Amino acid sequence: MKFVKNLKKFASNKYAQGAALMGAAGVASADVGADISAAFTGANANVTTAAGGVIALVAVVTGIGLIISLLRK
Repeated sequence: MKFVKNLKKFASNKYAQGAALMGAAGVASADVGADISAAFTGANANVTTAAGGVIALVAVVTGIGLIISLLRK
């Protein structure tokens, strides 16, 4: 019973809470490198897809413009 009281007293200490939070943050940030690499890979794929979409859109608009200009003559 005394152990539980001491544990509650320790847990209510703001320094103990800060230490526990820092420890948890250290564990949470242990895999940051892998997360950054995964985000970079995903972003690279998104940029490639967007660039391909823009090129396709420009090609379609140019083709439509060419067809309209030929029909006007």
